[in-house]
Amino acid sequence: MRIERFIGIDLAWAQSGARTQPNETGVAAIDGHGVVIECGWTCGIEETMSWLARTAVDGSTLAFVDAPLVVDNPAGQRPCEREVGRR
Repeated sequence: MRIERFIGIDLAWAQSGARTQPNETGVAAIDGHGVVIECGWTCGIEETMSWLARTAVDGSTLAFVDAPLVVDNPAGQRPCEREVGRR
């Protein structure tokens, strides 16, 4: 089967604390030839899932998701994490 659509989702950090709105999530879709079909923003998981449902082509879509990673490290940041943040 040929992939007809490629979707990229860059999930925003979750809503927390005093924030009333979640951050915006970046979304993009291209067809099998690399032509951009849609590109934009969603806000919250429900809106993101709705966008995905209406943008995906049934049975021939490949989606890539970049999501925040939270590592609870009681010892604090590792040297590599500090270096990434510094750069």
